[in-house]
Amino acid sequence: MLNGAGLSGSGEAPSQPALILKLPGSQTKFYVFTVGSKYGNLNGLHYNVIDLSLDGGLGGIVTGQKDIAILEGSDANEVITGYKHANGKDYWIIVRKFNNDKFAVFKFTSAGIDVNPIFSQTRYITTTAITRPMRCSPDGHLLLCPFATTSSSSNSEDIEICDFNSQTGAITFKYTLKEFSLGVTLKDMEISPDSKLLYCVFPYSDSPPQQHIYQYDLTQSDSLNLLLSKIIISGNAGLMQLAPDGKIYSRSYDYSTGIAMFPDSLSVINKPWVRGSGCDFNLQQYILEAL
Repeated sequence: MLNGAGLSGSGEAPSQPALILKLPGSQTKFYVFTVGSKYGNLNGLHYNVIDLSLDGGLGGIVTGQKDIAILEGSDANEVITGYKHANGKDYWIIVRKFNNDKFAVFKFTSAGIDVNPIFSQTRYITTTAITRPMRCSPDGHLLLCPFATTSSSSNSEDIEICDFNSQTGAITFKYTLKEFSLGVTLKDMEISPDSKLLYCVFPYSDSPPQQHIYQYDLTQSDSLNLLLSKIIISGNAGLMQLAPDGKIYSRSYDYSTGIAMFPDSLSVINKPWVRGSGCDFNLQQYILEAL
């Protein structure tokens, strides 16, 4: 793309390094937002303006609108997500700050990005890393943010579960899901289309070891009942993504070898709004043809 090389961000595998949004009210302009990595480029939040009318309709980054740093997001790294404003037109852009442990929420309108964010304090002060993507629930009422904390012997990963107000941009801590105490890393998570069920992929000490999909009931009012609502759905799971058709897609993964178990297929949770086995998980639902 014209003027598109060398954008900020990081090659050090941030969990959720970029977000692309169409400028509200525009037919040709898009914004590309990037964040860096705590383990690589600590370059914070930047944006780029793309105009699809440039370069004969092929599109390009507008001159002078490339890698624009946002001061209040200078310590935002690893993850970025967005959600539609309650007015149905604008957007909220959400990042996690590391220096003062806050969420920063920026409003994105037809005028561009408001560089003065709404800050919301997070619960935990000693965050060492955010290793998996943040997720907003489809109904816009929840924000889930995984993070790692350092213990005396190894890292553990928790999920911070917060209320999100899509009218004001405010984030309010509810409780934390702490599935394992030490040394177990969350691989991915996704939320059902009705926003009531959470799916997490954690490794489990089977023989041989596997990565299981765990299902949790997000309608629970406290962390203990959320934890007790756990149901194991399947093993050999990988990364997950909720699709527009309401299904959650995944790829099988062999935890013992670190490679896909069935590289030519996709796994599917066909009814992710249903509790337990009724969610209809199929390990090899779609066979992919080789190119």
